[in-house]
Amino acid sequence: MFIVMPFFAFIYLYVWSALVKSVLVVAASSFHWFWIIDDKQPHERTYARACGKLSGTVFEISRAYMFFWPEYEGKSSWEKGFTDNKKGCDANLVSLGFELLWPGMEPAYSMEIRPGFISVSLYPSPRREVNAASMIDYIIRQRKVSDDQRDNFDEPLGLFYELNATDSSYIGEGRVALYWTDVKAAEQVIIECSYIPRDEPYMCNQIWINDGVGSIVKIYYLAEMIKEWRGMKKDIDLFIDNHKK
Repeated sequence: MFIVMPFFAFIYLYVWSALVKSVLVVAASSFHWFWIIDDKQPHERTYARACGKLSGTVFEISRAYMFFWPEYEGKSSWEKGFTDNKKGCDANLVSLGFELLWPGMEPAYSMEIRPGFISVSLYPSPRREVNAASMIDYIIRQRKVSDDQRDNFDEPLGLFYELNATDSSYIGEGRVALYWTDVKAAEQVIIECSYIPRDEPYMCNQIWINDGVGSIVKIYYLAEMIKEWRGMKKDIDLFIDNHKK
């Protein structure tokens, strides 16, 4: 798998983008935002299709799935003039995000966090060849999990875990729970669950590399859905494959 940016630059971009989007997801869901235009409910509207290129793969997806706009190369969404960035199927995406309800895979139409809600983000992979196992190992070490803390295994989930890892991106280095696959497993996945705003895991980020499109996939969902991590991964990968142009 050939990659498109330096590994550490990718990690910085990924962590920052993921943190910003996570904050926006929580803020949006707090107000139960949704799109209503011309007095029509979201499911009653006709939607345009968004198109762009990520890691050399062109994607086209209905805007019904997108609460946020696509992020094209150029100025960021926080800069004046970002609407002048090149758009369309020939334009490179910085990331691709969409929201849906699992397992039906229909548009979520809002950012309200609820059972079945999944926020999906795709990011370009790093430039040098990095396999999923090495990416997972890097994240585990970044979360300050030592080698002697890697032996806990959850049989029903089929994942190793550490419930007292540390996420340094949070103020005060917040506590997180980590779950990850065996290094020899056919499916390589890492899941990070935050305790904010509760005393038990509340929201989870599940991360893997989709080799078919050469991108990192991150999905964000309620912690109670973690038991379905395999099914969600399979369905999201199929959804991604079906939206290649």
